[in-house]
Amino acid sequence: MGGESHLLHGDRLPFRRRFWCRKGTIEGVKAFETGDTLKLRVNRVLNAGGLSGRMIGNRAGVIGLLYAGMESGMIAVRDVDDVSNSVAAGLGTGALFKAASGVRSAALAGAIGGVAVGIAVARKQALKRYIPI
Repeated sequence: MGGESHLLHGDRLPFRRRFWCRKGTIEGVKAFETGDTLKLRVNRVLNAGGLSGRMIGNRAGVIGLLYAGMESGMIAVRDVDDVSNSVAAGLGTGALFKAASGVRSAALAGAIGGVAVGIAVARKQALKRYIPI
């Protein structure tokens, strides 16, 4: 699990990238004002897309680093590389990422993180079982 954890999170990257590009484009179009030149309108769209991209990129980077650090730390402490390390790292990552938002938000984010990682690990194991790689 430890060395292959990056495989669990990269499969949805193209979808997320397209989503945030669309979101930035829509925000840029909404910011149009009457009398804007074409150059200014294009600039608004690009700036809005860049802002959305920076925000999601920063969040994804922080979440990835937290998850990798927690999973590696658990493997080092427990000296066992199994599914429970990944699920517990997902729980801890979600909780720690949303800790500043309050206890309820942290608990919900931790639960979502644990379930998401559990589903990803189960899916990966099912694919390995039924599809020879």
